Amino acid sequence: MRRNKMEDYKQIVKERLLGMYSPSGNEAKVEYKSTKGGQNIFTNFVPAKSMDEYDYFEILKEEGFGNEPVKLVERDKENPEKVISERISYLWKLYPLEKRRKIRTFEI
Repeated sequence: MRRNKMEDYKQIVKERLLGMYSPSGNEAKVEYKSTKGGQNIFTNFVPAKSMDEYDYFEILKEEGFGNEPVKLVERDKENPEKVISERISYLWKLYPLEKRRKIRTFEI
């Protein structure tokens, strides 16, 4: 019996994610992403309504990606010394694989 499509999409996202990132690695190269930021990687690949943020949260958690609190600071564009707002937020830690496929750049 065929699994449901969402489970198929989740498996594809897991495979692609683990082809680009690892749950551990070089701290100097770590990339911090929100759950939404992780989801955005696949926005044009997986049908929009097939998975929601919770599904991406579940994938990151299942695959052992960690998270930690970071301070997010918004600065004035004209006067970068001026802080507009600050807040603490938990972000996922994704470590780029050393031998991941080269990612092409397209102007949109």
